[in-house]
Amino acid sequence: MTQSLELLYPQQAVAVWEKLEPLFAKEGNDCSTDEVLALLHDGMCGVFAYYEDEQLKLALALQFSQVGTDKHAEIFALGGEGLMRFRKAYWPHVVSWLKANRVKQVDVHGSDRMLRIYRAKFGFKTRREYASMTL
Repeated sequence: MTQSLELLYPQQAVAVWEKLEPLFAKEGNDCSTDEVLALLHDGMCGVFAYYEDEQLKLALALQFSQVGTDKHAEIFALGGEGLMRFRKAYWPHVVSWLKANRVKQVDVHGSDRMLRIYRAKFGFKTRREYASMTL
């Protein structure tokens, strides 16, 4: 099995929305697919697309913001399959990319089940009803 990861900037993600939308629709994200698409149209987020054997398997949408002098990112939509394979193969690269772009903190909101996964498998810490990772 071959694996690859691609960072899709907003205009690229909009161009392949018909492939991304079903992935985001499958999971219990904090926002609807319409909200994800609106943020992409506004240039407010990017998507990491994970492929296995050249087939899109998982998508992770990140929104970026400035809090004081610090850059923050929020994982606001995640969907697809192969989450643990993605984590093992590419999560360290995603974290490195975020650090290289001076992101200081990553937050994620989600179901209790997903927050447990983020804590146990991705290194996030729980803060109230969301999980957070200081970089």
